[in-house]
Amino acid sequence: MKARELGAARAIVASRIRGTRVPVFVGAAVTSRCDGVCVFCRRAGGNGDDLDTRTWMELLEGMARAGTCRVSFTGGEPLLRDDVGRLVHEARRLGLGVNISTNGQLLDSRLEEIARADGVTVSFEGPEPVMDRLRGRDAHAKAVRGIEAALGAGLPLVLRSTLSSLNVDRVDEILAEARTLGARVSFAPLRSVPLGGGDPALLPEESLFRVAVERLIQQKRRGDRTVLNSMACLEHYRRWPEPAVLRCSAGRIYARVEPDGWMYACGDEVTSARRESALDLGFEEAFRRIEPSGCDACWCDSRVEMNLLHDLNVHAIREALHR
Repeated sequence: MKARELGAARAIVASRIRGTRVPVFVGAAVTSRCDGVCVFCRRAGGNGDDLDTRTWMELLEGMARAGTCRVSFTGGEPLLRDDVGRLVHEARRLGLGVNISTNGQLLDSRLEEIARADGVTVSFEGPEPVMDRLRGRDAHAKAVRGIEAALGAGLPLVLRSTLSSLNVDRVDEILAEARTLGARVSFAPLRSVPLGGGDPALLPEESLFRVAVERLIQQKRRGDRTVLNSMACLEHYRRWPEPAVLRCSAGRIYARVEPDGWMYACGDEVTSARRESALDLGFEEAFRRIEPSGCDACWCDSRVEMNLLHDLNVHAIREALHR
């Protein structure tokens, strides 16, 4: 286990047992701009009112001092920032692990700049007609081109597939294409979230989503490593969309910083008044003041996994160690 991963494990255990709060994981939305036109998101376009390079570097320094182990650059589309390579380099210089969450459309043109990232997560909804319907014309082709380029360059990469009414019954096709590409894929249901939008008819039908979950569980039991979700996460998904409380890690080992510098305990709270200004207070003080979150359900795959780790779920920990 790398020193950074060991540090993260220690911080998570301390938070759970002693009640300490350390921003082990940070979601950094470095831009509100996006080149996608996803029908379920209001980010498209953005206002371009993003923090400058120096300010983000100061925030990264604050994360390092506060004990952050991993930062995920997201947006918007983080690859639209001209300085994304500088941000990746600075985060790594400070000892932070770096992940980039992207739609993949610019990935092939920015590979050299982000080569020091620890990994990339690419949004991928499977078959071309589905993906282009959800994310815009040629979204599938552009993402595949970026995925192949990244994997060819040796950059660790995983896929994230949002299950909607358009693809909830096409899990096998998504897995097949992921295998062809040589990538693992994590699944999550399309949800009504603060930044969401579009046609409510895109939400997956409950019965079909649960069929999809059972199919993924079946594949996991067969030893299919293409499915990235932990078994504990998939078992949690069996209860979607009913209230299904997990011990919440938001504001305890996780924080989200938006493009304007506001910090939230969780990305699902970005329209709430529960926030602190990392821009005015600095990252460390903003996190100290942020109020830990909690809700009656959590369905975002990465946060479900985070919550399971924070709850010291043995099965989730075992799988995390072998990814």
